[in-house]
Amino acid sequence: MPGIVEFPTIVQQAARQFGAVFANEPARRHFAEYLTGLMVAEKKNISGINAEFAQTTDQSCLNRWITEVAWDDQELNRQRLAWLQQAEATRYAPSGVIPIDNTLVDHAGKLIEDVGYFWDHAEERYKIAHDYLISNYVCPSGKHYALEFRRFRKREACAAIGNEDFRARLNAALDVLDAVRNRDADRLNVLRISDAERLLSGVRIAYLNATDPKRVIVGLDE
Repeated sequence: MPGIVEFPTIVQQAARQFGAVFANEPARRHFAEYLTGLMVAEKKNISGINAEFAQTTDQSCLNRWITEVAWDDQELNRQRLAWLQQAEATRYAPSGVIPIDNTLVDHAGKLIEDVGYFWDHAEERYKIAHDYLISNYVCPSGKHYALEFRRFRKREACAAIGNEDFRARLNAALDVLDAVRNRDADRLNVLRISDAERLLSGVRIAYLNATDPKRVIVGLDE
């Protein structure tokens, strides 16, 4: 039986903090539903998230909000990172670390946009998955959170849609790391890394390949 009757406290706080990003109250509610589902739902797809709630709208409403409704994801991320700077445990610091996470998310279907066969270094086999490159921030307190992400698209997938902007995943990661090392805030802004000036107050750099069920360190550069 579905059991969620109210949003978790942290989700309620996020809905209040970022509510202005969304145009109306139904959109803010869908934001809270989606955020709650990502935290607690066993199946983190639209139908799985919708089924977790005791009272909700049809799952098609949440699906339309995610796929059709326009809202500024970059502004939401900017506000999220600014919010995290308010607490000492999560703000940027000279001894902070930026690891680059290269993570596979398994899928069963082969026709999903950008899925492909990727080598899983942890399981030592190929799998059908999305391949995500995520830049994170690790605070001296031990708290950590994502800064930005990109979904890797294979060369043949780029060619199929007429997109010539193919870059090997390592090169994409190194774009971020080089900009940090060179204290190049303009380049970070081009790469859509939010709050670049404050981020460059000082960081150490690592490259990490993270694939469930364990993490594999493939390189370290300082």
